[in-house]
Amino acid sequence: MTLPPASGFPVKSALLKGYDLQIREVKGRGRAIFATKRFQPGDIVLESNPYTWVAAAERQQSTCNRCLKDSNSLKRCSTCKSAWFCDRSCQLAAWKHHKRVCFKSETDWLQSETNTAKDEARILDIVLELADSGFGLHKENTIPRPSTADVEAMPHATRPTALDYVLAGVVIDRQRDRCIAKNVTPSHRTVDEVVKMIVRMKCNNFSIWNELLVPVGSGCYPAGALLNHSCEPDCIITYDLDTKVQTFRAIKTIEPGCEVTHSYLDIAEATSQRREYLLHHYGFECACPRCEAADQTLNDSLHAAISSEAAGDWTGCDSQRLDAAKQLIAKVANGELDLEETGREIEMLENALSMHTKYLHRHNLHRLKCLCTLHTSYLSYGLFAKDVAVLNEIVHVYTEVYPTNHPMIGLMQYTLGDVLMAVAQEQRGQQLRTTFEAALVSYRRALQTLTISHGAESELCRNLHGLIQQHSYSP
Repeated sequence: MTLPPASGFPVKSALLKGYDLQIREVKGRGRAIFATKRFQPGDIVLESNPYTWVAAAERQQSTCNRCLKDSNSLKRCSTCKSAWFCDRSCQLAAWKHHKRVCFKSETDWLQSETNTAKDEARILDIVLELADSGFGLHKENTIPRPSTADVEAMPHATRPTALDYVLAGVVIDRQRDRCIAKNVTPSHRTVDEVVKMIVRMKCNNFSIWNELLVPVGSGCYPAGALLNHSCEPDCIITYDLDTKVQTFRAIKTIEPGCEVTHSYLDIAEATSQRREYLLHHYGFECACPRCEAADQTLNDSLHAAISSEAAGDWTGCDSQRLDAAKQLIAKVANGELDLEETGREIEMLENALSMHTKYLHRHNLHRLKCLCTLHTSYLSYGLFAKDVAVLNEIVHVYTEVYPTNHPMIGLMQYTLGDVLMAVAQEQRGQQLRTTFEAALVSYRRALQTLTISHGAESELCRNLHGLIQQHSYSP
């Protein structure tokens, strides 16, 4: 493939220094990142250091602000009372950074905002403070220290909302109060200047997740923000929670001259939902191959009413019962049902799944949600034998809706292996050997996928390798 004409991006290109990537202008689309060599599945394409990060607002009191790991005994900062740490060692390790933004405040400055807005405001507040103080998080010259120019150079921006102006005012007040508390001269930024930064950071900040893809924080990653979105991504992101380094690994072969992309959202949605989300949150309508009807059959199946195997006509379905089944799944998943009897909950979920299987396509997202909720219930109550059938069905759907080598498939294969091992503990003879072999097959498939997405040295892959070695000579 021939690369498009080069264009000058001196500041942004510096973020890609040392990587086989090139930033180019694409007519009608703006800048994009292209590979200058062939990347194989599992290769590291890019590593990005953060300007800063925060624990997710909804987990702030259960997640350490430094290591982003969960703990039931976090210690609260006695000065600002808005940061929590695992222990004194974590607090001391974070102090060089935290002291720049820590000061005694009489009020919770983001008490009335949504969790997402809190994360955006907290990140911008820290970035501005670090920029004003000339302090960077990293001693290495891997990234420049934060500056307002860096924020303004970020790609993508949505139209400002009323909430953005409210947040801008709150951030400015916070900066002023901190300067007064520390007896330093405040920066004179206008609300409009801060709003411009907020709308860019909204589109370019990243959720930080652990190895199980559970979000634990948010961060500002200037190099990672350069990559564009695709619903058929070339790369998957993982994070090292110790260093906060963001790693992009190829999940398929990327040829020289091809654009390098990742997905900004969970791609297990139909085209209309994905496009609506991207337009609302990032300000563009996706025109990737998948959204341009490269696989319209799959897209349609995610919301299809009746499966190809089902007999009869969708119009004959009891829509009220089906809607009730969907609402039940949502309530159970959100913990809104207080069912005293285990059997009653399982029975209701199984009835809902029966309705979904009869009237909905095998890939339908409502049916998938029902399967996942039933899996959680079976697992909670130790009904492992029943859970195997549900997990096998989830794995099948995941392999259809996610691209090859996607970590969601690997994680579900890992879970299936664990459940099969639990079932095997209650079996004897040939049945035991058959289940053991099935578990090892699942573990090996999980290891193959997660080695590509997470890296062979990740804790997940080391654990899987150990399980395979441990059980290869059993029973």
